[in-house]
Amino acid sequence: MVPSPRTVDDDLLARVTALRADGLTPKEIARSLSLRPSIVTPLIRQIARRAAAGEPEVIGCWVSPGWRRNLHIHGHHDWLDVPATDDGAEGLAGVVVARHERPYPVSAAGYLVDTYCLGVKNALGPRSMSDSDLPTFLRRFFAAFGGDAVPLEASLELTRHLVWGAVQHARRLGFGPHPDLAPVSGHLGTWDETSAITFGHDGVPYYVRAAGQRPRGHPYPHPHRRRRQLPLPHRGRLSPSHQCGFSSNVPIGLLSAVA
Repeated sequence: MVPSPRTVDDDLLARVTALRADGLTPKEIARSLSLRPSIVTPLIRQIARRAAAGEPEVIGCWVSPGWRRNLHIHGHHDWLDVPATDDGAEGLAGVVVARHERPYPVSAAGYLVDTYCLGVKNALGPRSMSDSDLPTFLRRFFAAFGGDAVPLEASLELTRHLVWGAVQHARRLGFGPHPDLAPVSGHLGTWDETSAITFGHDGVPYYVRAAGQRPRGHPYPHPHRRRRQLPLPHRGRLSPSHQCGFSSNVPIGLLSAVA
């Protein structure tokens, strides 16, 4: 049954909000709730307007060098990049969003994004800190992408297209985001667009085998992985284990970049 405007209540909005936070597209949300997309799309826009009105001020956004390697960007010539200093992080991007949020001056969230296949592999935060602690947080977070890696300042728009777009890409392959994305999704804000980024290695899903767990005691996502890139063998409706070319006997949980 299609709800009338009077039956679209806070409960339905809450359900749509939760599904959107999980990275589902409007069509996927509509299918999950047995509603028409024309019903769901206005609700997502309403949620986005509410969220934008109450979002804490953005202090800054940063991405790791090499974030767009082998990705196709449609327009957005201002989304700049520089070559990564560490090829071991190919196909991975680090993202940090920092906002003003009481009672501390800064609340920061970090995201480890597999741009070739699996989407959001891990997330960190939110971490509350002083203004003076933010540079240290950024240095330690992005050090995993090479000891001399200098994060690139980015727009909130870019971080949304990169993180939420990767989630959408992974979902089309049958993979959901890491559970730790939910607590930090608010730093990105709600999003009701289609990403301007074509994910995958030149548009083809690739998987790079994990090199193992992060060093003991390392509190930040560690991107280094053994370089074993496997292309999608053929197109069509495939199981998730074949779509990114890794063997189904490798547990998904062991592929996380963070233990």
